[in-house]
Amino acid sequence: MKKAQLLLIFFISTVVYSQGFTGANWFVYPHKTVPFFTITKTEVLKFQNLTFNVKWDGKLSYSENLGYNYGGIGELKIYYKNRLLQTINNIEDETALGTIYLYLYDFNMDGFLDFSIRSECGKSCYYQYYLYNSFKNQFQHQVEWDSIRISQLNKKTKQLLTEPEGTATEGQSYIYKIEDHKLTLLKVIPYGLHN
Repeated sequence: MKKAQLLLIFFISTVVYSQGFTGANWFVYPHKTVPFFTITKTEVLKFQNLTFNVKWDGKLSYSENLGYNYGGIGELKIYYKNRLLQTINNIEDETALGTIYLYLYDFNMDGFLDFSIRSECGKSCYYQYYLYNSFKNQFQHQVEWDSIRISQLNKKTKQLLTEPEGTATEGQSYIYKIEDHKLTLLKVIPYGLHN
C-alpha cells in the first residue's frame, strides 16, 4: 500500500510540474541559493549597496499561549549607498523562535532587489514580501503576496507559478502575472484524482 501511495505522489508531482513550465523562459525559483540573513540581535547587515541597521527588541510581543515575550525587529533602517531610504518598525518574530530570516531577491523581476521575511513555517513556509518601489524609493510590504509560495518564474512574461496547495491527492497551483507590484491571477492548475 505504501508503494502505491508513493507512486501516486510521484505521479501527481510529475504531472503538476510537467505542464509546460520547463521552457526556456521558465526557471525554478532558487530557494536554496537566495542570499539571506539570520537576524537574532541588534546588528548591521550589508548586501551589495544595501545596509540593514537592525535594532532587535526582545519584548516586542507577548504570547499568552507560550507564556513569554518573544522578540522581533523593533526598528529596521534601510540604507542605499549610506543614504537612508526608510525605517520600518515592529516586525514581529511570528514563529516565536527568536529568529527572523530576511531573504534578498528580485521577486517581481523589475530589476530592483526586494526582500522577504519568513512569517510562518509549518508544513510550508510563507513570507512577507517587501518589493522596492523605485518611484517612492522605498520597500513596500505587499500583503497580497503573503499567501503565495513561489515555485517557478518567467522573466520574459513576468509570471510566477506557485507551489501546489492541497493534499498529496488533490489541490491546485496558480499562475500569476506580475504587473509592477500587483498579482493578477491568470490560471488555476488543478491536480488530483477527481480532475
